Amino acid sequence: MQSETPPCTKVPTVDMGGLGAHHAEEPCQQEWERVTRELEQAFSDIGCAYLTGHGVPDHLINEMLSTSVAFFKQQEEAKIRWAEDANVHGYIKMNSERYAGAGPELHESFLFKPDSYSSCNKEAPLFFTPLVSLHELHRTLSRRLMTCLALSQGKNRNHFVNMHLESGTKNSCSIYRLNYYPLTSDGREDATGFGAHTDFTTISFIYSNNSKGFQVRDSAGQWIDVPYVPGTILLLAGDFLHFHSNKKFTPVMHRVVLPSEVQPGRPPRCTLIWFEHADSHQPMWPPSEDPNQPAPQGVKDYIMEKVKTAFESSSRDITDYNSSSRRHSRCSSMQSEAPPCSKVPTVDVGDLGAHHAEEPCQQEWERVTRELEQAFSNIGCAYLTGHGVPDHLINEVLSAGVAFFKQQEEDKIRWDEDTSVHGYIRMNSERYAGAGPELHESFLIKPDSYSSCDEEAPPFMTPVASLHEFYRTLCQRVMICLGLILGKNRDYFINMHQENDIKNNLSVYRLNYYPLTSDARKDVIGFGAHADYTTITFLFSNDSKGLQMLDSAGQWMDVPYVPGTILLLAGEFLHFHSYKRFKAPMHRVVVPSEHQPGKPHRCSLVRFEQPDLHQPMWPASEDPTIPAPLSVKDYYMPIANKAIGKESWE
Repeated sequence: MQSETPPCTKVPTVDMGGLGAHHAEEPCQQEWERVTRELEQAFSDIGCAYLTGHGVPDHLINEMLSTSVAFFKQQEEAKIRWAEDANVHGYIKMNSERYAGAGPELHESFLFKPDSYSSCNKEAPLFFTPLVSLHELHRTLSRRLMTCLALSQGKNRNHFVNMHLESGTKNSCSIYRLNYYPLTSDGREDATGFGAHTDFTTISFIYSNNSKGFQVRDSAGQWIDVPYVPGTILLLAGDFLHFHSNKKFTPVMHRVVLPSEVQPGRPPRCTLIWFEHADSHQPMWPPSEDPNQPAPQGVKDYIMEKVKTAFESSSRDITDYNSSSRRHSRCSSMQSEAPPCSKVPTVDVGDLGAHHAEEPCQQEWERVTRELEQAFSNIGCAYLTGHGVPDHLINEVLSAGVAFFKQQEEDKIRWDEDTSVHGYIRMNSERYAGAGPELHESFLIKPDSYSSCDEEAPPFMTPVASLHEFYRTLCQRVMICLGLILGKNRDYFINMHQENDIKNNLSVYRLNYYPLTSDARKDVIGFGAHADYTTITFLFSNDSKGLQMLDSAGQWMDVPYVPGTILLLAGEFLHFHSYKRFKAPMHRVVVPSEHQPGKPHRCSLVRFEQPDLHQPMWPASEDPTIPAPLSVKDYYMPIANKAIGKESWE
C-alpha cells in the first residue's frame, strides 16, 4: 500500500548571505553553493522557506503594507474607483473570489504591475511609491534565486533567468498582489480568508505584516501555521518550477484562515505577494523526447485553461489576454494537475548490461543515468533493454513456475511459506487493497533458500540461481546510476544494501501466478493497488496482460508485455532518499475474465531489492525537533502484517 511521506512539519530558513539584493558585487562560489544546497533541501521537503539576509529593507516593506492597510480601511466608494481594469491593475472587492469553491472568501485585493501607472491618467495609489523602490531590489534577489534553482538542477546559471526575460512587462503574467483580510463580525472560527491552492508560478514571494492566519499543508497532509517572522520573506515554489524540476520540488498547498477575534497588538492581516511567472510563450513543462507525446502547453495557454475551469461562471470576457492574465493571479491558486505521463519509457542499458564484464565508459554512465533520471522523475518506472539477462533463463523460470502452480493443491502446500522467507503462498491469503481476497498464488525465493534444506528444491530454483548471477551485476550498475543522479558517490546506494540475500535483509524473489477466475467477472483484482517498499523492483513477465499503473493524471493504464525487456520500478525507499524526486508508482494486476487466445496465464518473477534492515527509511533531519526516521524493518513490518495477516516476520 502506498505510504505516507516522512512529515516535514516546519518551514526551514535560508540565509541569503552574499546573495542578498543589497550586495552589488558577485557572490563567491561558496555562497552560491551553500544557498543552492539549502534552497534545494527546503523546496524538496516542503516547497517553501523563510529568507533572511535578503537585502530588501524592512522600512520599504513596512511602508508598503501600512499604506496598503490605510487604503483598504477607506470607505467602499473611495476604493471602487480603482476597480480592476484591463491593464492588469486595480481593486478587487470583498467576497468576489472563490478558490476553494465552498463559499465567498473574506479578502480584498489590489493587483498591479511595476509599470501599471506609467501611461495612466490616474494618480498612483500611496503604496505605489515604495513598491517601485522595492521592485529594483526584488529583481536582483529574484535573479539570484533563479540562478540557484538552475544550479540545483545541474543546468547552466541562466536556465531559469532566460525563461523570465519579460518579467514585469505587459507581455508577462508576473504581477504584484496586495491582500487584506479584515476581521469578520460574526465570530465564526476558522473563516476562510483565501482558499487552499498552489501557485502557477515559478516562485512566489510573500511580504507580511505582524499577523496570523497563513497556513501550508505539510508532507503528512496536515495544515500547519506559518507564523510571521520579522525581517524575513516567505518564498514558495510554484507549479512551473515543480514541472521543470521533474517534480523534484514541491508546489506547496497554502491558505489563509481568519481569526474570529481581534489579536491584541496585531493589525488585520495584510500581505504583498510577487508572483514570478515564466514568459507567456514558455512551455509549462519540458517537452517529451517521445514524438508520440503532445507538445506541452505554453504558460499563457495553461493559465487560460485553468481560468476557464475555475471561473467558468464569470461574466467577464475570458478570451481577452489582459483580462485572463489579471485573473490568473486569483487563479494562480487552484492546485494544478501534472502534465500526464501515460506511457512507460524505455531505457537501453547498453554497456551497463550484465553481460558486459568490462567497466562501462563515462559516456554510457552519463547516458543511462540521464535516461533513468527522466523516467523515474516522470512516472517512476522504465522498460530496460540491453540488460544482459538471457531470455532463456527468464523463460525457464516462468515456465517452471506455471508448471508448479498448475499442480494439485496438496502438491504445493508442502512448500508452504516458512520463517526463512521462502515458500508457497496460497490463493486468497493476501489483501493489499483491503477490499477482499486477491486472486493470486505466489512463491517467495531467496537464492540460498535451499542450500541447507533437506528437501529437493522446486524446479524453478536452478534457473533462478543462474539468473541471479546476472542480476547482481545489473542491479549494482543501476544503483550506481541512482547515486550519481542525486550527486552522491558511486557506492551511496550499494552501501545501503550490504546484507542482500541473507537473513537480515528483506530482498527476495517472488513468483506470482494469476489463474483465470470461474465467475466471468471483469476486472477481478489479481494483486491490489500498492507501491513497493523497495529501493527498486525488477519485474520479469511472460506474454500476458493484466499489469496496470496509475499515471500522473490519476488514470489506470495498461503496462503491456514487451519481449526482451525487464520492467524496472522505483520503490518508496528510493522515493524518500531522493527527497521525493523519484516517483514510487502505484500499480496492480487485473485478471482477465476470459482466456486470451495464444497467451498463457499471467506469471511474473519479481525481484524486490531492499536496503538492509537497520537503514533509515528516509534521511534524518538536521532539525533536532524532528523525530528520527524509522528503520526499514520498523517501517515495513506493520504494513506487511496488515496485508498478510502475520504477527511477525522473524
